[in-house]
Amino acid sequence: MEMKTSMTSSMVAALPSSMTTVTMSSMSKQAAGTVVQSEAHFLEETMNPGRVRQYLNNSKDYEKAKGMKWLLAMMSKGRDASEFFSDVVKNVVVKGVEVKKMVYMYLVHYADFNASCRELALLSINSFQKDLAASNQLVRAMALRVMSSIRVPE
Repeated sequence: MEMKTSMTSSMVAALPSSMTTVTMSSMSKQAAGTVVQSEAHFLEETMNPGRVRQYLNNSKDYEKAKGMKWLLAMMSKGRDASEFFSDVVKNVVVKGVEVKKMVYMYLVHYADFNASCRELALLSINSFQKDLAASNQLVRAMALRVMSSIRVPE
């Protein structure tokens, strides 16, 4: 099976803008002395796998988002992040759209990576089905996309 090594254009489009581009307005704020918070450090630094797991298993959404950003940064650099699949699948039930979007991007990428990932993805089908009835159209679309990314063995 071929491993996917780069982020798709939809993954890049869904990332917060501070991870993908620097706008002219943020450059002018920097020139004026205002501190601009950037998330580029996720792409530049390495993280201890145990610490990423702590972020993913935290009860606070902003900590989960931090862990997911590290994983998406690893994926964009072509590194294998499939070892975190079980930790990410637990976060399918998160209410926050930002975290849910990153979880679904990860799941689309690794849903068919190997047999154990496929099996864990199948166990979370119930959550995807609930999200198909969500009021947010983005959540519905992501749920449908993940469900269509999972191959069911015959």
